[in-house]
Amino acid sequence: MENFIDYRTVVKAWLGAMKLPQQWKIFNVDGTENQAGLITHCIHLYIKYGNQQKRAKFFVTNLGKEQAILGYPWLEEFNPEIN
Repeated sequence: MENFIDYRTVVKAWLGAMKLPQQWKIFNVDGTENQAGLITHCIHLYIKYGNQQKRAKFFVTNLGKEQAILGYPWLEEFNPEIN
């Protein structure tokens, strides 16, 4: 349900990650526990959609082949028209 970014993307782009005050245990879309372990860091990025730009929190984890996942916070903030 959250926004996620792959740890390799964070390292490659030199994005400064912040340590979370409390670690998070997360589950994949299919309900299995994420093999990367607990979420310990997050970053804040600006997302531009159309003519809107908003700051969003992304939790750093291993996303495999994906660089980022936009979750419910993005959908709620930008409310895109989806067919």
